[in-house]
Amino acid sequence: MADFVQALANRNYAYREMGLYLAMEARSQARVKQGLANITEQVGFLEKVAAAQRDILKHEAQVIENRLALISMCDNGTSEQVNLYLKKVAYLPPAKSNKQGENQ
Repeated sequence: MADFVQALANRNYAYREMGLYLAMEARSQARVKQGLANITEQVGFLEKVAAAQRDILKHEAQVIENRLALISMCDNGTSEQVNLYLKKVAYLPPAKSNKQGENQ
């Protein structure tokens, strides 16, 4: 169970990290467009976004692996209930979008 929880924590951290890097990349893109920064700054943030995406996939795979390991330890009568619970615990709601006009 500890491995499952640790994989969830790592995955959630990677999502927050990616959000930060996406914001920094967007800011860098604007700075490059205005001529205030070199393109290498933006490329650096793009690389960090790609690394965070890779980490998310790695941690998501660990979440699934640990969930399946936990389910395999259950008897046939409880495995489905445990699986549903673990899926519920691991669920991440879709990210809210800040696009203008969505609330109209």
